Amino acid sequence: MQNTIIEQYINDIRRISAGELTEPVTIGGTGTAHRLGEELERLRAYLLRRERESAQFSRIIERMNAGMDMDSILSYIYDSFQPLIPFDRIGFSLIENNGTTVRAQWARSRLPAILLGTGYEAPLHGSSLHSIIETGRPRIINDLSAYLAAKPSSESTRLIVEEGLHSSLTCPLKSEGAPIGFLFFSAEKSGTYDEEHVDIFRDIAGHVSANLEKSSILDRLQELNRLKDRFLGMAAHDLRGPLTGISGMIEVLLDGQFHEPTEAERDILQLMGTASNDVLGLVDDLLDISAIESGKLELNHEMINVREFIHSYHSYGEHRAKAKQIHLNLDIADQSLFVSADKRRLRQVLDNLLNNAVKFSHSHTTITIRAFEKDSSLCFEIEDQGQGISAKDLPKLFSDFGKTDTRPVRGERSFGLGLAIVKRIIDAHGGKVSVESTVGKGSIFRFLLPIHGNSASSALDIP
Repeated sequence: MQNTIIEQYINDIRRISAGELTEPVTIGGTGTAHRLGEELERLRAYLLRRERESAQFSRIIERMNAGMDMDSILSYIYDSFQPLIPFDRIGFSLIENNGTTVRAQWARSRLPAILLGTGYEAPLHGSSLHSIIETGRPRIINDLSAYLAAKPSSESTRLIVEEGLHSSLTCPLKSEGAPIGFLFFSAEKSGTYDEEHVDIFRDIAGHVSANLEKSSILDRLQELNRLKDRFLGMAAHDLRGPLTGISGMIEVLLDGQFHEPTEAERDILQLMGTASNDVLGLVDDLLDISAIESGKLELNHEMINVREFIHSYHSYGEHRAKAKQIHLNLDIADQSLFVSADKRRLRQVLDNLLNNAVKFSHSHTTITIRAFEKDSSLCFEIEDQGQGISAKDLPKLFSDFGKTDTRPVRGERSFGLGLAIVKRIIDAHGGKVSVESTVGKGSIFRFLLPIHGNSASSALDIP
């Protein structure tokens, strides 16, 4: 009989070693054989619990990486770990005011009342939490009523006991090696926690700390980005006035209102005018970027007859293309096409795309502007026969200050903002922008606008 039991235990060991943990060990025999069976069952149950905990941790990490906010992460921990590890309440607090105060940020409980809830704060110095920070070790209290009797001045302990909780395990949270807060696990039953639970809850706290650290870095980056946008907007606004004045004075001098400039003076003034206009164009681009990023881009929608709009634009664009001996061709569908859009912003999009096509095209080539209906959208295309763009450079095109290895044919200035503005304006209209390009053959920049849009004026918030 004993030999049969031992053989069964050997099979159980093999099964457990293979990771087959769901079936309990059949305990039999007497004396040492019986105790062996009990230990095997404890081992199986422990490994099964750790396996389930590991799977839950993997899911938590996956959700954290997916960008869940802290409330969602804590709620997920509360819901998913309830069957696996003991707690009836989870609380989350942060250290604030230069390390002097602990403030409750989140709490959830199975019991009816939460008395120590969001917003509760207490001094950190001199509290029992301060010793947890100093040691860096989680703290177990398995009889909160006795702890309160020994420390009757502890307001937080009194509130927790009044909620009906009698055991607690407190885990410190750290970011970049410095303490930032605490995660509190509490249970209704006394004597709930032991050292076996410390590692489990420490793992949970570690993942929460990592997510807090990531969120903190992201918040700092976003704030720096907002500061950058505000600075660029203010700087561009302050520069625009003086630059406009300089450009105007250069025109006055070129017009000979004081005296007719000599040829050398005219050359210098024209160079100054070109440089001034280049910088003024950059300032206008920065103001547009700033307005869009702050959500203040106003779109005044109106129904636009596309054929009339493109033909009126053609004379302006043709002048620019002719200066470089480039032919500007129109290809517009015969039927009447209408689109709801901001006419000024739509012209700005065409300006940026045509300017790029001219800059990167050689003389005696053709640029074609097309407009046609496609999949319930209005499709605009600007096709050139220029140098083309390599595949590795295409992802840079619509980013701020994104520049490619392709250079303007005549060394024209390019700051890398035009296409970023194009994308933001088209996005604001609910459209899409894309590009196709072949090195040595040219590029097609394409944007689609919804044909059926809102014709009323609106101010859109741009994300």
